[in-house]
Amino acid sequence: MSMKMAKPSGDDIQAAEELMQILQLIDARFGGPWANPDAGDSISELLQDGEKEFDGENITHLQTLYNNLARLLRCTPNFYGRVISGMCHVIMYPKNEILDPESDCIDLHPRFAQLAVEASRTAELEAENAALRAAQTEQHIHTAGQRLYEELRQWLATEHDPDSQAALQAWREAIAQTAPQHSDDEAVDRFAAVHVRGHE
Repeated sequence: MSMKMAKPSGDDIQAAEELMQILQLIDARFGGPWANPDAGDSISELLQDGEKEFDGENITHLQTLYNNLARLLRCTPNFYGRVISGMCHVIMYPKNEILDPESDCIDLHPRFAQLAVEASRTAELEAENAALRAAQTEQHIHTAGQRLYEELRQWLATEHDPDSQAALQAWREAIAQTAPQHSDDEAVDRFAAVHVRGHE
């Protein structure tokens, strides 16, 4: 079960901005505000130690509250700016289109749902294209294999054919007449002639 949070109203934002200004005033000292040694640094611990509720006229309560705020401001400088300004002026900013302007709760803008649909469709298209490329590659391999098979079959059929051997011999003789033969070429021809006779 999902939970939803109400979207901050205009009054909420104004109050949050005022709180941020108060914290900025307390945090004005370089390095953060320092604690008052006459009080503790946790208002919640003070009230748990027998105190029933916060008393604005009790000096210890006030000093402890100040110490508590001072500790937070020293340990996490400008946390209020990131949290309050981040929500009020970034997430809530209409032009950023992060939240649904028609919802009273913190719901994502409808554009995110559309982006999800488009991303899903893109993934489907990429998968289809990958399958198509794989099929085309398989077909190319099959076609190349068939072509090689036919060439080998034709070669085997003509290897011992007298006409093919005669044509090969005529070609060799023509080459020998048109260019001076190197000693290595002669050796190759002798080897080829023996090889041909061996298959006749």
